Amino acid sequence: MTERNRQTGRTSRIVDFVVDQLFNVGQCIVTDHIVFEFESTKKSQLEDGLIRKVQERVAFNLRHFEKPIKLNTEIIEVKGFKVVHFQLNV
Repeated sequence: MTERNRQTGRTSRIVDFVVDQLFNVGQCIVTDHIVFEFESTKKSQLEDGLIRKVQERVAFNLRHFEKPIKLNTEIIEVKGFKVVHFQLNV
């Protein structure tokens, strides 16, 4: 039997923070911990992980809103690190 790596919940805590900021401030700029752990982090890794999880959580929270609200995301580089700008638009 192989031992499975235990997930630490770091990305989930970042997602919680982003969603809180989006609904309280309207936008947020963050990155995932993998950017600091793996020098060669690709945009697709952020899209498949952090961005997808934020999109799912925002969609869940918006399911009862009557106004159409769109989540915009943009991956940018700041001092060599890939970060994501999330913004809710009405």
